[in-house]
Amino acid sequence: SDIRVIVINSRAFAIRRYVRPGDFRASGSGLIDYSPESIDLRCVELAFEVSRRAGFTCMGYDFVFGADGEPVIIEMSYGFAPLPYRDCPGFWDESLIWHPGEFYPEDWMVEGLLDKL
Repeated sequence: SDIRVIVINSRAFAIRRYVRPGDFRASGSGLIDYSPESIDLRCVELAFEVSRRAGFTCMGYDFVFGADGEPVIIEMSYGFAPLPYRDCPGFWDESLIWHPGEFYPEDWMVEGLLDKL
């Protein structure tokens, strides 16, 4: 599996993606765990840190874990298909406080743009 964390401005949401039988890739498998308990918060924390340092307003991060158990970013992408994330039960803020409830990440992008104007 891998963990996909998406940071948009001051919020982040995440899923754990599992690999298909006989494959090594989690991306696109459709085998998704939406529970926040399945997400290692070190991934969320690192995603926020990288976004803050680099000045990203929207970035997705794919994490796996090294032999030492530490999270490692293996891919970054500014774009993502929103549909697979509709079932996320909430999001984290920059203080890693969980906020349960439905959300639309596209709204956060628009809010961020309006805030800059």
